[in-house]
Amino acid sequence: MLELGPEDTLLDLGCGTGVAVREAAKVVRRAVGLDLSSGMIAQARDRSAGLANVEFVEGDTSAPLPFVAGAFTAALCTTAFHHFPRQRTVLGELGRVLALGGRVVTADANRRHPAVFVLDFILRVVQKSHVGFRGPAWFTHGLRTAGFSDLRVETAWGGAYVFVRARKGG
Repeated sequence: MLELGPEDTLLDLGCGTGVAVREAAKVVRRAVGLDLSSGMIAQARDRSAGLANVEFVEGDTSAPLPFVAGAFTAALCTTAFHHFPRQRTVLGELGRVLALGGRVVTADANRRHPAVFVLDFILRVVQKSHVGFRGPAWFTHGLRTAGFSDLRVETAWGGAYVFVRARKGG
């Protein structure tokens, strides 16, 4: 969905062990992963040994992202957004760190799906790090507010998982 190419610089928020970063590194000029967990960052670095165009940063999405404005041409956040305590702020920060014309894809469980709605309620009670799943309308509104356009929504697994793609600017 990001249509990555050799001139792209990719940011993966909530990168975990860095699978998407390593895959993107085959195509892009530079790929950067950010994760709150020092353990995940350590694993990502170990698994990426020898890849010169890869970097992993330990960081918190609750604060401004540790990157300069316009540093990336593409950003990705898969199955992590529901852990971010300041979700609207993250969308704004994605707008800040992406260059004009940059693309973003968010993907997570779709709260509008009945089974995910129930799971979301349970996780909010039993899992401290779970902030909440969101639906496509929440993502599209938040991305538009953050300066994104050309929004495209796709679902998988019978609508239980949602992908939202957008472009920064006009």
